[in-house]
Amino acid sequence: MRCRIVLPATRPEHDIQNLPKLQHDLLIWAEELFGERDTSWNLVPQPMFGNRNPHIFYPDPASLKLVMIKLGQGAREKWTKVLFQLAHEVVHLLNPKRPDPGERPITSYLEEGVACAFSSYVQHMCGITGTDFVRDDLPAYKYAHRLVKRLPKGNIAAAKRIRKEMPPGTPFSSVTREDLLRIFPNLDMEHASALTSMFERDKTEFS
Repeated sequence: MRCRIVLPATRPEHDIQNLPKLQHDLLIWAEELFGERDTSWNLVPQPMFGNRNPHIFYPDPASLKLVMIKLGQGAREKWTKVLFQLAHEVVHLLNPKRPDPGERPITSYLEEGVACAFSSYVQHMCGITGTDFVRDDLPAYKYAHRLVKRLPKGNIAAAKRIRKEMPPGTPFSSVTREDLLRIFPNLDMEHASALTSMFERDKTEFS
């Protein structure tokens, strides 16, 4: 599969009309690899710039089925940074899970690792290299990505197999240790347990 992304030669914060197309193209790409998204969710087509880390955002407290992407630091300046962040977040758009009020989103190392893997895959396919993609260098994300890369046949192929072997629409974060051991009979139980445990973004040390 070749790159189908063409990045503008502009500054993203001055060219926000190109953000929806990039989000759409990346989401279609993710769906082609991992299966269709949960269409019961209404997606806001226009990503927003924010001052935090990139994340999935639920803009309407009265609506449980509206979701969007907020981009993080650096995305205002570079389209490569926008691509890196959007590619990660569209994996979470496949099956959004709105947290309870005041709670942080709950996800697994598997889902975060697949999101890192897809972002890395897109960059590789599009011939993009660089050292400013710091999110994947944070210990928790780096660990999640490493766990997914250790799955049989590599991260993207393994993620495709997981989605194929699970009931349609199953979120990566809902896959259990027993599911992984069924799908990959030779998988080590400790590895499966680590993948399906709750993601801790602020954790800094891993075995």
